[in-house]
Formats: sequence, structure tokens, C-alpha cells
Amino acid sequence: MVGDTRRVDEQTDEPFVAYVERWLATERVTIAGLASRAGIDRGHLYRVLKRQNFKTPSADLIDKVAAVVDMPAAAFPEFREAKVLEAIRDDPRLRDRVYAELATEPDDKPGRSRR
Repeated sequence: MVGDTRRVDEQTDEPFVAYVERWLATERVTIAGLASRAGIDRGHLYRVLKRQNFKTPSADLIDKVAAVVDMPAAAFPEFREAKVLEAIRDDPRLRDRVYAELATEPDDKPGRSRR
């Protein structure tokens, strides 16, 4: 966002859903109230927050909700991951560089899990 004055240096590994659920309880706001403030469909937000039908938060949804809860969207790991994946999909060279780096790294690197 241009002119965004929220805490842009804040970053968390806390999942978006957990943060929003805590915010709703603390602020005593309903899901419908949050959806209205964020300009999004309340049913969709409900399904994302309740993890129904395998719904996950999109970068766009996170961006809209983050503005309401006064957090930068990039604070949430799901937003950062979506932006990384978008960049990789848009740039074949970046995709190949990341792949080459991952393919040559040892499996026993601390904090790293291979699937």
C-alpha cells in the first residue's frame, strides 16, 4: 500500500487465522463486522477462519483484513509465502535459481525439512 504507516517492520510466524481469531476476541468484533469493515464477503471470511472446505487465506484477503486489524499484510507468513510463490511463477529464472539452490543444499541443514 502506498502511504501505509502501519508497523511495516513487524513480522510474525503466527498464522493469520490464529491472529485474527485472537483479535476478534480482544476487540469484541464479530466475523461479520470484520468482513464488513474489510469489504469482503462474510461467508467466505467465516469459512477461511473456521477452515471449512479447505479454505485458506489469499494474499488479497490478508491484505484487506490486515488493514482493519492495523497490521501490515507482510507480517503474516501466508502473505509472504504467497508473494514468494507469485514471484517464482512470474519469473522462470528465479524459479530455476531457487530450485538449483534447494537441489544442491544438504538435507541435514538445521531448521529445514524436506518433503
